[in-house]
Amino acid sequence: MLCRVKGVSFAGFNISLSWGIRPSLHEIMDSINSLGRALIAFDEAQNQRGKLATNFISLLAHCYDYCSNVNFILTGSEVGLLYDLLGIYDVESPLYGRHLDEGQQV
Repeated sequence: MLCRVKGVSFAGFNISLSWGIRPSLHEIMDSINSLGRALIAFDEAQNQRGKLATNFISLLAHCYDYCSNVNFILTGSEVGLLYDLLGIYDVESPLYGRHLDEGQQV
């Protein structure tokens, strides 16, 4: 389905994709990072499960380490499950030991 998408344009930023060779999510995020500041928000992030959750956490860890221009906002109605997803207290998690700015909880 995504092979029909030729690119993305938002607020003056353009990303063109060539599907001859599929880029990884890490490569896409590196490209977004090279464009300048980006803010990506996920609502109800705690609902991710299985392989999707594993890939998501890996992507967040990659961006934390290599994409200084990319920031994420994760929201959810079940903060305990969100902490479980992130694994910030789990030594096996890619995000373990990284700074977490919790902002303001409502």
